[in-house]
Amino acid sequence: MPPPPPSKDLLATALPRVLLIDDDRDFCALITDYLAAFGYHVSAAHTGPAGAEKAAAEPWQAIILDVMLPGFDGFEVLRRIRRAGDTPVLMLTARGDEADQIVGLEIGAAVAELRINPGSRRATLGGKPLALTPGEFEILTSLARAKGRVKTRDHLLAEIRDREYEVFDRAIDVQISALRRKLGDDPKNPRFIRTVRSAGYMLVDPGEEG
Repeated sequence: MPPPPPSKDLLATALPRVLLIDDDRDFCALITDYLAAFGYHVSAAHTGPAGAEKAAAEPWQAIILDVMLPGFDGFEVLRRIRRAGDTPVLMLTARGDEADQIVGLEIGAAVAELRINPGSRRATLGGKPLALTPGEFEILTSLARAKGRVKTRDHLLAEIRDREYEVFDRAIDVQISALRRKLGDDPKNPRFIRTVRSAGYMLVDPGEEG
């Protein structure tokens, strides 16, 4: 006799697991069906408290998190997720224009104290706005997109050039130095921007061990 087909529970544990936290049940059903076609197992929670509890209770490859939630908002959910681990988080918001609707993997989501809004080109630290030059904002956004991974000086310099800002040989080091001052970062013991010797720079979570 052929072996019995695997149970749904067994298949679910074998597939990449995504947690969707959103109070729009129709949207959740749509995203679940869409991701299932690509081999993902999707679970959903519809309130802030339920989402935070489910995020902490089980392992996930990624979490899709809406900002506007009943109970408490997505940023509070995010703070609780970050206390438990570093699962990639994709935050959704309808607060800005189309470019703002998907804030992006680990932009602001990764460093809850530091929030970056690519659509409005604004950044805040502890709820207070940061006065950044265009080049500083581009570098900070680039580092946030690659949070936890090294960005070389050449890569960062190329991104500034793409925006047609004035550049020079030591532009990145100058911009990083200015960013650190505005973030209140001590280069010898950085909370946000870490220097990786002979490689480049990396954005980290405050308090993360080197």
